[in-house]
This record gives sequence, C-alpha cells and structure tokens, in this order.
Amino acid sequence: MTRSVAAAAADERLQLPIRSALSLLVLGFILGLAIGFLLALLAGTSFAHPGGPAPAGPVNGPAEQHTRDLVTLNARYHLAAAVDQGQIHGHLVSVALLRHQFLASTIARDPGTVRRVAIPLTLRASLPPQVQALVEEEAELEGDLAVRREDDAGGRGPYLYTLDVAGQRFTLHFAGDPPRLPSGTRVKARGVRLDQTLALWSGEQSVRALSSVLPVAVGSQTTMACRAPGTC
Repeated sequence: MTRSVAAAAADERLQLPIRSALSLLVLGFILGLAIGFLLALLAGTSFAHPGGPAPAGPVNGPAEQHTRDLVTLNARYHLAAAVDQGQIHGHLVSVALLRHQFLASTIARDPGTVRRVAIPLTLRASLPPQVQALVEEEAELEGDLAVRREDDAGGRGPYLYTLDVAGQRFTLHFAGDPPRLPSGTRVKARGVRLDQTLALWSGEQSVRALSSVLPVAVGSQTTMACRAPGTC
C-alpha cells in the first residue's frame, strides 16, 4: 500500500510540469484569440463572421466598448490567481449582462453591428459558464420561414421575418437584403443568435431554401402573410 501511494505521488509530480505547460498553451491560445478579435473590432471588421456589409454606424460605439470590456476582463480572469478570480468573475457577469441588454435593444435596427461584435465560438468557450449564458452564439437553424407585413393605414408597413423551428419562433433581422422567398419555405438560416432573435448578413448569404411551396396569402387585422417580399 505504501509503495502504491509513493508511486502515485511520484507520478503526480511528473505530471505537474506537463499540466503547467498545457495550461500555458491554452492561456496563450485564449490571449491570442482575444488580441486578434480586439484588433478586428478596432478595424471595424468581423473576426468570426467575415463578408458582411460595411458598418452602418461608428466602430467605436457602445457595442464595441462593451465587447472590449468583456474580452479584456476574460483575459484578466484567466491570468489572475485563483484567490482573485472570484471578484473578476463578478465583474464579468455584470459587464456581460449590460452588453446583453444593449445588443438586445440594438439587434432589430442594426443587426450588422451585432454580427460584427459577436464573440467567436472558441473565445466564447473560454468564458465562465454563467457568462456564456449571457453571450450570443453562432447558430444554424432549420425551419419554416414566415414573411409578414405590418398592416398600417397605408398598407406599407415593414416586412417581418420569422422562423418556426420545432415549436419555437425566432425573429430574423437582416443587415443586407432579406431573402425573396414565400412564407412556408423550408430553409436553413445561419446567423448570430441572441435569445429568440437571429442577426443575419443577408438573405443570399445567410438563408438557404430547402424546399419550395405554393404561395398562399392570409391576413389579419395587424399583419398580412406575403407570398414574397414585394407582393403584399
């Protein structure tokens, strides 16, 4: 028994340098991702989701500032001693909540900004679980597209796009031109998910039709389903 305990202790001592080296590699990877992402933010480009339109607003606005704060705090969290991580974790949660609230209020009018500041998947995975729950994520959803137009006095209200996925409904907001597909089309949509909302670049880039349907028009007092944008 004594020999087994001693052997286990010796194995543990041998493993320590390996674990330390692996920890340093992981930390270096996280810091490298953070630096690359922050540089992309400064340049006004998307680190994880290239190919979108030019920014519609300032590249140093609240969305960028909240995102920089979050990424910088996450780096500090990983660099800190265990005794200090608790306090930094509390700051991380507060910043993530503030950022989440701002992006949720922004996504309908400026989905391009939400896509541009979206945290890359690998960097998101480095966040503490409680913080991850407050951060958007890349998502590809398959479901039935619905296109409706708000029925105002002149009949010229904005088009509304939703996606029904296994009993859940997601609102779609496009930074560019939306898809010209009729309601009921089965599609795959790829974008940045924040709660029950998706921010997408454009219909051409972000939505792929899987099936076609015969156009059907139905209506209500407040909205009217469309065969396709421009037909109602």
